[in-house]
Amino acid sequence: MELSITVGALVAGVALVAAMRVREGRSRTSLHVPLLPTTPVMFIGIVMILLATIHLFGLFGYGGR
Repeated sequence: MELSITVGALVAGVALVAAMRVREGRSRTSLHVPLLPTTPVMFIGIVMILLATIHLFGLFGYGGR
């Protein structure tokens, strides 16, 4: 159960970073400020990836005591 939740969080973080990267790379046709800022959302996705990776190491017994 914990493994599936952790892998799901890892996949969600990767998808979030990838979606924000694609959105950031598009050329804008107007000068309006986007409603969803991409950099903070990308940072949240990176934090999710790091925490999920650390939790996976803990689940498999690496690190710790």
